[in-house]
Amino acid sequence: MNSFLTSTQNKNWIKTEEQLKKIEKNKIKKILERINDVNSLIKKENEELKSRFPNSEKNFQKYISEKNLLSLTDEKTLIINYSNKLIKILNSLSNISTSLKNYVISYFRRFYLKKSILDYDPSFLMAAAFLLGKKIAAVNYTMDEFAKIFPIIRNNLNKLLEYEFFLCTILEYDFFVYNPFQALLGFIYTLEQNGFFLTQNMDNYINQEDFKNECMNIIDEMFLTDNIFLYTYSEIALGSIFILRSEEHTSE
Repeated sequence: MNSFLTSTQNKNWIKTEEQLKKIEKNKIKKILERINDVNSLIKKENEELKSRFPNSEKNFQKYISEKNLLSLTDEKTLIINYSNKLIKILNSLSNISTSLKNYVISYFRRFYLKKSILDYDPSFLMAAAFLLGKKIAAVNYTMDEFAKIFPIIRNNLNKLLEYEFFLCTILEYDFFVYNPFQALLGFIYTLEQNGFFLTQNMDNYINQEDFKNECMNIIDEMFLTDNIFLYTYSEIALGSIFILRSEEHTSE
């Protein structure tokens, strides 16, 4: 495996806070530009109608107002809510691999980093991210199993494939994503080899499986923040351990 430092993930998807803000502003700017284009067409159509029916009292089509737009904060809240819904769906699947889970939620978050939830239905994007993720992770689901997970795809396969194409375009057909869940297992193995989970004092006993699951829950929560764009996959994995240990000490 190539070094993360020279990877396309590090180059294209790890940002500074200033870069993230710039991306968000650019996304809103493009939406406003499209609204202006649409309003120009509406204005032209209204003028033509008024010239043809000068005495009509009919209310012609209204312009689109920027006041009706979601704010950046509102949009991010919606994206996080759908991301959380997606994580719950993935966690509900029996024996789901960390690779598949990592691909699906990463694809979903990356797409909405650059595209607006106003333009693309998150319900279809979740299904498209899963469809692409299972291909990359080489995990097999029948269409019946797939439709049980995402009922919205029934009778909408063309739209699903269309969304998969949109997703591939945003990812620039670069599908590999470094896995923080897998990195966590490596750190836990190192802790095990150094006797971290062994103790003669039952009051301080740490169950290895519980420890792993709690760290994975913390990584899930990190996928609901901008941390996945600010930190490397190994930093996220290591950070989950530090967060868990600090919470344990705080509660003592």
